[in-house]
Amino acid sequence: MEKRKLIHDKYYVIPAYQILSKKSDFDVANVLGITVRTYKDKINGYSDFSISEGRILAGLFERSQADLFLT
Repeated sequence: MEKRKLIHDKYYVIPAYQILSKKSDFDVANVLGITVRTYKDKINGYSDFSISEGRILAGLFERSQADLFLT
C-alpha cells in the first residue's frame, strides 16, 4: 500500500478557531458540504481547500482568509 503524500503543511489556525467557536468537525464539514474525512484530509495537508471553501470558513469563523491559512 502506497503512503499518501502531503501537499501542504498541516493547518493549525483553522482547528484553533474551530475550538474557540465550539464547532465540531461534523459542523464545519456540513457547512462546507463535504464529509468529515475530506475536511480532516484538508486540515492535515492531504488535499486543499478551494477558494470558495476558504471564503465560507472565513465567514464561519469571522476571520480573514489570510488569518486562517497560516501554516
